[in-house]
Amino acid sequence: MSVKPSGGAAGGANQAALPKDSQSGSDRRNGSRRKRFTRSALGWLVTAGLVAAVIGGFNYVGIGSQVVMTSSMTPAILAGDAVITVGPRLHQAEIGDVVVYQVRWGSDELPAISHRIVASKGPGVWTTKGDNNPGADPWPVPQDRISGVVIVHVPLHYFRDSRIAGATLGAIAAVVVMVLFFPRRRRAEGARPEAPTAHEFHQ
Repeated sequence: MSVKPSGGAAGGANQAALPKDSQSGSDRRNGSRRKRFTRSALGWLVTAGLVAAVIGGFNYVGIGSQVVMTSSMTPAILAGDAVITVGPRLHQAEIGDVVVYQVRWGSDELPAISHRIVASKGPGVWTTKGDNNPGADPWPVPQDRISGVVIVHVPLHYFRDSRIAGATLGAIAAVVVMVLFFPRRRRAEGARPEAPTAHEFHQ
């Protein structure tokens, strides 16, 4: 004798199937989170690798910086300006170059000096002078005491004016806010709601 399934039995079967649909939706969400985490981790690793490569490249070619503390190089470089230098791998010092060097004079180790090479005292030894000084420096400058040749100078002395400094900081802050806030806002507005799972649909 055949027995026709009752409505209650069919309803029980549908109810038993619901947790499977719910589990499938949960698995999809977990998989999506894992993918986002993996992409984020890979992005950070790539960024860290690029930063390390850039820093290593700068060190290899001897790129450096120095803040000029005196007015000895006026008017070319003013006190408070910064200079960017490159090492001998990129540019060998020669007469006419402004170089950053540090030498001993008597028993003292002089602080880093940014002066121009004006003459040669023999192979690998230079005479330097500040453009604003009346005479050449009294100490010889060996080539191996030169840390870099100046290629760019940044006129930071302008920031001594509080109005210029305030305007610059305000512009930088505005740019940072635009970069950080507006892309996120656009993504948030353009995000699509996730489709409901089978379990949520039946509810």
